Amino acid sequence: MNTCFQTVYYLAPDWMRSLTLYQESVRSISALEFGTGHNSSDAIDYFHINSVDRDSEHHYLISGRHTSTIYKISGTSGEIIWRLGGKYSNFTLQPGAEFGLQHHARYISKSDDGNAEVISIFDNSGAEIPGKNGRYENKSSGKLLLLDTKTWTASLLQSFPAPDKIFAFSQGSTQILPNEHAFVNWGSGGAITEFSSNGTILFHSYLESGELWENGDVQNYRGFKFNWTGVPNEEPAGVALRHGESTVVYVSWNGDTQTNIWRFWGISSGGNKQLLGMEKRLGFETSFYVQSGGNWEAFVTEAIGSDGKVLRTSGRFEVREYVYPYVPGRDDFMEPSSILSQQKLHLARRMRQKDG
Repeated sequence: MNTCFQTVYYLAPDWMRSLTLYQESVRSISALEFGTGHNSSDAIDYFHINSVDRDSEHHYLISGRHTSTIYKISGTSGEIIWRLGGKYSNFTLQPGAEFGLQHHARYISKSDDGNAEVISIFDNSGAEIPGKNGRYENKSSGKLLLLDTKTWTASLLQSFPAPDKIFAFSQGSTQILPNEHAFVNWGSGGAITEFSSNGTILFHSYLESGELWENGDVQNYRGFKFNWTGVPNEEPAGVALRHGESTVVYVSWNGDTQTNIWRFWGISSGGNKQLLGMEKRLGFETSFYVQSGGNWEAFVTEAIGSDGKVLRTSGRFEVREYVYPYVPGRDDFMEPSSILSQQKLHLARRMRQKDG
């Protein structure tokens, strides 16, 4: 099986450049088994390219999983500039910089003189086991590596090891965020983690739990963290529930990330509209207490952004009677007067919680 990658220029879609990595087709095969090569359905996948990145000089950073090597390829000639890792590395790997069966190699920075480069990788399987060619430790981690082409050494700048001894046999990624945190996706391990720049775990989550995770059925090839701005197409949803003479209006806007304040309007039976007040959005759903709720036939809300502008206006929320939840034992065989007292007590508790 031959291996190549292609550069497609969007402004000239008919022009496409293809670079073939035939140079490594024989001598970089490791002890791993890739196929017999007897037919096309059982081809020898000697290289298994799994990531491509390009630097400011249009040179390419290529990850070959089955050679446990990262390649820098000239963007003009297509020749290999250097190899990192594997059987024919141009660099001497310092302690901790070793890796195997990696994914997602990315350029991070370069020195002014061009002699030092920082790259990130997702190291699936750690260092090669001494005396066992092509076999690697079951230790997965994200890594930042410093490559020095004057001394031809590769040093570990920072490691982001897997929590709970997660082993990502396949897949995975390491994203270095603008604040220098690292967001690591554990591939076949089915989890994601955010680290501080010094390797402290800030956030960790499994993508599933229970039987699916235990059976290894939860996998994720790449994981990324970006700012997300949500302005939904649909109107805000809400309901107005009357409690005797008062009413509580509830509003939410699924997917919204921009609302800072909710503005509440009452609509009388004659169609008159009056501003009743505002409530800061602190979570998914915002509630607004209207003491004179019996005076209003419906309510309308406005989503206000941080700049004070109206993002969206809801439809009318027609008033409904609040249905008190039944509590077994407490509400059994109660006199109507007792039920009314319990309802008033329940409402008072809700108001105290809101005020508190």
